[in-house]
Amino acid sequence: MVLLGSSMAFAASVPRYAFHKVDEQLTHKSDAILRYEEKSFIVESKSKGTLKVRKAITILNHYGDRFAPLFIYYDPQRKVKNIDYVVYDENGKEIKKAKNSEIEDNSAHSAGSLYDDYRLKFYEYNSSKYPYTVEYSYEIEFKGLFYYPSWSPVSGRNLAVEESNFSVTVPKDLGVRYKAVNFEGETKMSNANNEKTYSWQLTNYYAQEKEPLSPEFAEILPSIHLAPNDFEYEGYAGNMESWKSFGQWINKLNKGRDDLPLATQAEVRALVQGIEDEKEKIKKVYEYMQSKTRYVSIQLGIGGYQPFPASVVDEMGYGDCKALTNYTQSLLKAIGIESYYTLIRAGEDATPIFTDFPSTQFNHAILCVPVAQDTIWLECTDQNNPFGYLGYFTSDRDVLIVDKEGGKIAHTTSYSQEENQQSRKVVITLNEEGHGDAQIRTVYQGLQYAHISPILRYPKNEQEKIIYQKTSIPNFTLLNHHYEVKERANPTIEERLEVKLEKYAQLSSKRFFFTPNLLNQMDGTPPQLKERKNEVVVETAFIDTDSITFLIPESMHPEYIPEPTHIKNEFGEYSLSFEQEQGKIVFVRKFKTQKGHFPAEAYDELVKFYERIAQKDAQKIVLRKST
Repeated sequence: MVLLGSSMAFAASVPRYAFHKVDEQLTHKSDAILRYEEKSFIVESKSKGTLKVRKAITILNHYGDRFAPLFIYYDPQRKVKNIDYVVYDENGKEIKKAKNSEIEDNSAHSAGSLYDDYRLKFYEYNSSKYPYTVEYSYEIEFKGLFYYPSWSPVSGRNLAVEESNFSVTVPKDLGVRYKAVNFEGETKMSNANNEKTYSWQLTNYYAQEKEPLSPEFAEILPSIHLAPNDFEYEGYAGNMESWKSFGQWINKLNKGRDDLPLATQAEVRALVQGIEDEKEKIKKVYEYMQSKTRYVSIQLGIGGYQPFPASVVDEMGYGDCKALTNYTQSLLKAIGIESYYTLIRAGEDATPIFTDFPSTQFNHAILCVPVAQDTIWLECTDQNNPFGYLGYFTSDRDVLIVDKEGGKIAHTTSYSQEENQQSRKVVITLNEEGHGDAQIRTVYQGLQYAHISPILRYPKNEQEKIIYQKTSIPNFTLLNHHYEVKERANPTIEERLEVKLEKYAQLSSKRFFFTPNLLNQMDGTPPQLKERKNEVVVETAFIDTDSITFLIPESMHPEYIPEPTHIKNEFGEYSLSFEQEQGKIVFVRKFKTQKGHFPAEAYDELVKFYERIAQKDAQKIVLRKST
């Protein structure tokens, strides 16, 4: 067994954390420094293991206070033992030792969960004097091993690491798999007492600052991920060496949970009777599910991985993502349509899964429905979601489809630049006082649909408040608004606004000055950086088109209209154009972005591109009185 050495006892460690011993380079751009970490995971069997952690962090300023609290999440399958928490001053002298009674033990119940059994051990030390060091240790005993702990020594931005150690010890007959990410150090292996130990170390790692348009933090920092081969969780044994065997374990959990009352089966069959088109049948069943269920998170033991039976969801009218996905799958089965339970890592900022490392990497379930020359993906937790639409939460990522044979990797819908459009047409009638009346029609589709669709959940009076908050027009009164949804594979929302503009044009003697780009100016461009370290990531490709017609008073004529603009490079394309007729000026802006990963050296050029767009967006038209 790998044990934490006695040299790490609190009393012996006091001089170790004197701040003057810190390498000055570790303080550069740092809010805190991980002085020492020892993290070891000892696997006793395919269902039992113990995690031992000791960690010391020196806090340099108030921004670093976020690294000082102790958080230990646990549940009935994880028992927490032997917690210690000690605070030292800058000289390494002990100034506080937390009592057991001071360590809070609270429910970690999520606001979105009806039932869960998560709890949290928590302790926080508040200090106004810097630097100070906190050192804590604890053990967690695992009863059931569906996943193994990972090692991410750099747990946040602006954190440096002086020394961090990680090890896993397993019986030889069980084995363990690991994946090193952004880790260039050595993997050490040793054998003793019919056990095998793997260990890793990270030292003198300098703090990383947040860079605009950079990959997610977890994608660029060093980490080690572990996974079992054979495992057991609450009596369900399985193997995780391949995605196929992983999916077979999920099948065990889901087996026999597709039962539906005969009356419900008859109801859905009647619902699709006479419909020939298979997609239309699936849509009818999906909307039926949406109409009679609601999402409630339920995370109790094996229930965190195993869905409620379909009959329970049918009776109660609610379920979590697993239960609602299984329920929808059962409804489709009742009309003879095959579909596949699918595991996914959901979230707008979710990092990609490691497709070459079979392991539990998922936090959500959706449904895959293959049809002729197409695949329909169903998000079953949102009663307002258009049929077949995924959006930012689950689109364009690798997933695990679970079929009769087991699991296999697939990829969800990716929305193209042409599909992610915002198209706006505006007519503004200006008067001689500089006020205006505007009729605004905007169509959002693809991922841009997701930007506006949440407003549909609110009543009209609440929608009005949201429009005032999200609209960048400086002085306006909303007279009327209307939304219309057109649902198809790539749904659209049409927004119509009737707006009164107050002092839209600035008056100066005989001249009017106004910015033609009413609603879509680029502002907040990325800052210039002296040195860029990470690649540049543009997550979404889209097209914005704004066409604005200005009807101007007969007494005014254009004195200055900006020159047309066209910019095109690897990041996208931007154009402005103006047309003039008697009493009318038409302004057209079109902006296309390209999705992609670009080298760090491209950042300066991207900033210049955005700055030039911002400059062009801010241009003004000047009108002059004719007499």
